[in-house]
Amino acid sequence: MKLADTMRDLIANAESVIELQNVQVAVYKEYFERDEWTFHIAMPSPGVLLCASDREYLNEVLKRSAKTPKDHALPLDDRVWDYVDRSSPFAMIRRYRKINIENDQTSPFHENSAWPDPEANALVLASPCDEREQPRLFYLSGNSKRVEIMRHAWTEVHPFEVDAVVKDHDDHAVEITFSNGAGENADDIEWRVMLRFGFWSAV
Repeated sequence: MKLADTMRDLIANAESVIELQNVQVAVYKEYFERDEWTFHIAMPSPGVLLCASDREYLNEVLKRSAKTPKDHALPLDDRVWDYVDRSSPFAMIRRYRKINIENDQTSPFHENSAWPDPEANALVLASPCDEREQPRLFYLSGNSKRVEIMRHAWTEVHPFEVDAVVKDHDDHAVEITFSNGAGENADDIEWRVMLRFGFWSAV
């Protein structure tokens, strides 16, 4: 089934249909762990399906996507792409920015960060094509103490049940790999990484 057909079915079976930024949005309500969740689903362009639990967040995404940005968050000539394996099933990138950090203690720029780094740049995770291999994480920073910062972050601040191996990768990044000794598989580690750092962008 094509996404357009899926969206038509979602609209036809939705609890309600609203319009945001001239885009039809199917609204669903579900109960999960005794809480009521509202899901807003939209298809702003062919091949793109968006789902958000916050209406205003989706409205802002639709508003921004309708415009041509002056600057791209991750332009193609950005160094961060050097650490993304394009053959991976998926990759995650977090760009550290010094905006809206007041309520985000996972940011190294937060005043109460457990691993402060004023020169932090980005975090990249690539899922390996071979499921027998563990994912690799790259932490980009201009800080000369980036290896020590990451060792602290992964071995002293809420350490995992798996061993993290932290080493300098090149002049711009630290490489972090994980041991399989505790029987963790790649999916488990990736989920733990997402929970550990938060606020990721999937690409």
